Amino acid sequence: MAREEIDSPDRLFFHLLILSHELAHLVHRHLYAGVQEAADYRALEYWADFYGAKVMMTLVTFGERVNKIFRVFFPATHFFEAALESVGRAVGRLVETVYTDDDRYPPKLLRVGLTSNGVTSFLRHDMINPPPIWYFSVFKRVFASQPVRELMLLYPEQMDLNVDPIERARKWHREMQGDKIAITPWFKPEVVIYLHTSFDQTDEERAASERMRLEELQAAGYLLNEPKPGGSEADARL
Repeated sequence: MAREEIDSPDRLFFHLLILSHELAHLVHRHLYAGVQEAADYRALEYWADFYGAKVMMTLVTFGERVNKIFRVFFPATHFFEAALESVGRAVGRLVETVYTDDDRYPPKLLRVGLTSNGVTSFLRHDMINPPPIWYFSVFKRVFASQPVRELMLLYPEQMDLNVDPIERARKWHREMQGDKIAITPWFKPEVVIYLHTSFDQTDEERAASERMRLEELQAAGYLLNEPKPGGSEADARL
């Protein structure tokens, strides 16, 4: 990586995604996990892909030096234009050259999805009154590369939902946080909304957040038959 010149936005995002994944491990103190079960290792890799994408977006937006490089390639563009298309091509390169078929990591296609979710999570806080179609706009661009499209055709089962790694990661981080306000409490105020490392959310708050996310998706025309978190079976069948 150190020998590769950052001469295109695709290369910029490729390197940022790799570095940001490792930064996600760093700020959540994953290096302090020691020897752990394979399922926990895998869960933390899930989280690093998701959170790492948020780190990438935060660096591009607020990082003085990274933003300066970004603006060389995109002097006046918005992420929904060519910039997110470059993210998609960078993800395609990750699929071809970095992601492995290893039980310690999520499947390749799911890793693309986790990256897309991280980008979406950042933009949800950053955008003001976005159109309902914006979810699809992110998905379309992040999943657009040929390597990713081939995975979607050949291995669609890799995107099957498995909540166990998510719950494992939440439990692991809650224990790591202990009685502190956050695992890493020293983020600057302008970025903490994007990159907080606090896992104090109650079950009720989590259900409310999930309900809000589902309502956003349904407003855009997706997941219309999904049950609302905490809702009854009657609520689920619209």
